[in-house]
Amino acid sequence: MNLSSQVIKEYVTQINQTSTGVTPYKNGVENADKLALGMITEREVKDVIQPFLYLWGWMYRVLERSEYSGWQRELAKMIGSNASVLEEFRTKELTADDPSQFRSEIKHCYDSFETVVGPIAAAKTLHLLCPSFLPPWDRKIARAAKTERSNGNDEDTKTEKLSGSDYFQFIVQVKNFIHTHDSLVSQLSSLYGKSKVKIADECFWWATQRPLFVLMSS
Repeated sequence: MNLSSQVIKEYVTQINQTSTGVTPYKNGVENADKLALGMITEREVKDVIQPFLYLWGWMYRVLERSEYSGWQRELAKMIGSNASVLEEFRTKELTADDPSQFRSEIKHCYDSFETVVGPIAAAKTLHLLCPSFLPPWDRKIARAAKTERSNGNDEDTKTEKLSGSDYFQFIVQVKNFIHTHDSLVSQLSSLYGKSKVKIADECFWWATQRPLFVLMSS
């Protein structure tokens, strides 16, 4: 096992040793899978998506700001308007399907959600609804991934705004990471009962305290 594989296994093991049983993540994904996205209501957003974003996604302090007042109602509308493509994404797996075929749809979904819940909760909501295809991110992961894409060009990393284009490019990075380490990621996915996309997220979450290029570069 090379160093990169050792690091990946250690990161994922650490996070799963401290999260056993029914976690907010697993509970959220299971409940979200039962939602009929084309008919989703504000009540369902409050009952299923809000607990996920607050308890697992740590988005309470953000989404309770006055600027996001009524976000549950607006998010229900956005999910409903994007329901057909989201339902298709639910059937996809990032390791088996080519995200470039859905570039415009992914960007549109992200940008739609971002206007309602902001850039981080947008990605986390998309992951909740399509956990095997669309990855979550937080601010540190998004910035680290953007730095890796910049190839040392500081101009590319100056803007704080995260766009649908940034999110799509991040998805490609996640797919490449899983492909590079497919055997180990598959083992960890089976061991912990999580999608490969989620295993990658757990690895990135720990790695943002360290150079992310160790993981993203092949």
